[in-house]
Amino acid sequence: MSEDAADKRITTLLQSDPAFARDATFLIAASVRERCAPAHSGELAKMANRARLPVLAATSEVTAREPDLDHPIYQAIQRIAAAAPCGRALDLTATGLPLQLDPERYAAAFPDSYYQPTLGTVPHEYASQPLATRAAQECQSIAYAVLPLGRDGWQCKALWSGMRPRIVKACEQARSEAGQGAGDAIPPEVANRLTPVVAGLLEKLPESCR
Repeated sequence: MSEDAADKRITTLLQSDPAFARDATFLIAASVRERCAPAHSGELAKMANRARLPVLAATSEVTAREPDLDHPIYQAIQRIAAAAPCGRALDLTATGLPLQLDPERYAAAFPDSYYQPTLGTVPHEYASQPLATRAAQECQSIAYAVLPLGRDGWQCKALWSGMRPRIVKACEQARSEAGQGAGDAIPPEVANRLTPVVAGLLEKLPESCR
């Protein structure tokens, strides 16, 4: 496949496959931050793992179906990221992604921004914590395991958003009582102590939002 044909096919996929477009946006933002803010490289990937986001699942499906696109997709992401100005939003319209991407704003609102890349405000639950802090907290993994992103139910999203910090706080308290640091793996005894606490918090949610 020629480079021109590959680029056209990638553009078509970005316009027709929302999951692939989310992956591409994530990869562009991560690549730009790696170049422009190297001290923060890896934070998006770490938080994506904590939030159990399906990052690269759609890209893997595309390349399994169309293996000729494997290298061109990587090249296109790198080309876009390399040409991006630091500290400013990128106009990605010409790539097939109809959005203005501000990598730093994307990072500040991550992981919500994975599903809403043009999110204009940082979610209230992240307001006092930068991505680096949240990505380093093992307890974030617990909160997103219990209340994952990407679920249907717009009427519940604000409740879930408000409950996750409470789960993180309860988790951190249980870890502190066990003499653990924020980045340490959570041992079984802490997890066992935390289980009824989290269950009690979830009971505060309407039944349809649990």
